[in-house]
Amino acid sequence: MNRRIGAPRASVRLKLVMAIVLLVFFTACAQQQQKTDGIVINSFSGEPVIAEAGDNVRFFLDLENVGGTTARCGLTELYGLESWYTLDSTRLSGLRPWRDKSFSFSFSNNQLNLCYYDLTKGLNACGSYRKDDGVSLSVFVSNAWNTFLNDYCDSYQSISTFPDARFFSQLSPVLPQRNRPGQSQTYDWFFKPPILPEGLKVNYDVTARVSYAYTSNAHINIKAFNKEEYRRRQNLGEQIAYPVDVVNSYNAPIQINVRQGSSPIIVSTPSDFITDPIQRENYVLEFVNLGSGFPLPLESPDSGFIIAVVEVNGPGVYFENCLGQEGGTAILDHDIVRSLVKLRGATNSAPFSCTIAIDRSAWANVPTGTISLTFSAFYRYYTDAETKVSVLGVEES
Repeated sequence: MNRRIGAPRASVRLKLVMAIVLLVFFTACAQQQQKTDGIVINSFSGEPVIAEAGDNVRFFLDLENVGGTTARCGLTELYGLESWYTLDSTRLSGLRPWRDKSFSFSFSNNQLNLCYYDLTKGLNACGSYRKDDGVSLSVFVSNAWNTFLNDYCDSYQSISTFPDARFFSQLSPVLPQRNRPGQSQTYDWFFKPPILPEGLKVNYDVTARVSYAYTSNAHINIKAFNKEEYRRRQNLGEQIAYPVDVVNSYNAPIQINVRQGSSPIIVSTPSDFITDPIQRENYVLEFVNLGSGFPLPLESPDSGFIIAVVEVNGPGVYFENCLGQEGGTAILDHDIVRSLVKLRGATNSAPFSCTIAIDRSAWANVPTGTISLTFSAFYRYYTDAETKVSVLGVEES
């Protein structure tokens, strides 16, 4: 399928907006920080906790979207019941056609391709989305992602044919400003335990995994002054200390953080002593996984992925170099991504360096302003919960 993603043309802006799309990989490593999850599993249980052959064991799951954006295309699966039976005595095989599949992603010549496993058709399907001239990269990627998710979600409406899996199309987010909780969902499963020999008591550890598509948004404001305004404020004893202001989506599992960089930025205008018309400011940023789970894989089963659009705004500003991308608009290739992965270590974060270029002349008559970075990250994420049911062997009569 081939779609053109368009939007109404915006009025001409004085601010230069440059965008860089980042493809960032995360590995599953522990992090000792406060957890923030999009979807949380409030409870997962099995009853009775000690079962015998012939019992109908009920598994109950209660999940909720506690984040600030909509959770979409949610897939819930039970693991660890491969030797159990449905109520009509059909053995659970545990085989799922989608479990060894993953999304794939490519972008070239203004065309974005996103592929997934279509459960209805039983084969890989791809959406191809063309960026129109005049459409911002962030609008294009957001529209393409949402269109892609509609097709992906539709293909999983037949998930009920798999007795230990459930699917939801979307769960609405929390609205803390209105004291409105996020949407919740509950599921029940009933299965029969395996028949075991007399004298045995076998523990079955059962895992519920909820995977879903999610979006994290972040905005970074950096205060800036031209040098004359900064010195004036300094001489008058006015405020000149402004920390970097970072705002992330409420309770998003993937968030953006600023590790290092100047704030405020003091722009020196051209003079006899400053001949370079461009001032450069370097920032070390990072995507951080603060959730209980991890992003799901893109191609490689050992890593997760994020598609993220990053935009910079401000008088006379643009990206000079950000992860090897020099100006313009780009999606990172796999070689750069692999280099990024090597930097992560065991911190459960993906740091990267961005150098912002500032045209000094644009600040000659601008005493103060704001330079901002806006992030929109699109990904699939999962979280787990576990319960245990013990099964007794059959007593001989």
